[in-house]
Amino acid sequence: MFEPTEEVIAELFEELIQSHFDVTVGLRTRKDATDGSDLRVDFVYEEAQPQPLALEVTSLPTGWLFAAHSAGEKWTSKLDEIAKSERLGLWRIHYSAETDIKQLVDVVADVLRQPNADEYRDPENRFSLSRTQSDTHGVAYLGVMGGVTGIGGFSADLLNTALDNAVKLSEARPRQTHLIVRVALNRSRDQTLTLVPPNPEQLPQLAHIDWIWVVFNTDSQGMGDRPWAWWARPGNNVWNVQIGSL
Repeated sequence: MFEPTEEVIAELFEELIQSHFDVTVGLRTRKDATDGSDLRVDFVYEEAQPQPLALEVTSLPTGWLFAAHSAGEKWTSKLDEIAKSERLGLWRIHYSAETDIKQLVDVVADVLRQPNADEYRDPENRFSLSRTQSDTHGVAYLGVMGGVTGIGGFSADLLNTALDNAVKLSEARPRQTHLIVRVALNRSRDQTLTLVPPNPEQLPQLAHIDWIWVVFNTDSQGMGDRPWAWWARPGNNVWNVQIGSL
């Protein structure tokens, strides 16, 4: 799996914030306690206007997802063979993290064979399917569904990641603080399924984070020309979204 460096993510952050905010970032300085200081955030932008910035780059925890992802790819290949041999159209599928995917092959295949099932959500939340308009046939695996807020959501993981980094960002005050979280696997990009971390009045630790960014890795060779990204202040009701290329 492609692992972009923190510098690559920082460059992406700079493009995003300058595109969507009235901000000039200026020179980026590496910190991470590597320069003899006790400042642990990854980067600071002391020349940024209208105020200096601090940036921490991190990723969602993915240990349990790698095993689920491997199993998902393995059994989706069986469904891909069925869809191609029976000319069932082109489909995308998510599985839930708790699913025994091997036991679902026949169930999913039956759904694929239904003539009007362009969108399907399993009543037990074990998988979801969507048909892509195409003259080709097959099944593409789009990763593991989160179980916190619905299919594809990852609210709990995102909140825990923000809390894990809040103290580090508090040390960078009075700079404006930004946390950018990379989602390495292809979870749902439906922003309505993942909650923005709550208002600092509910969780005071989040007062140390001014903006939270979510960036999806959409390109096996890099971040892509127009990555899919969300951003919000803790406590906002909705995410701002830039739709990138798949």
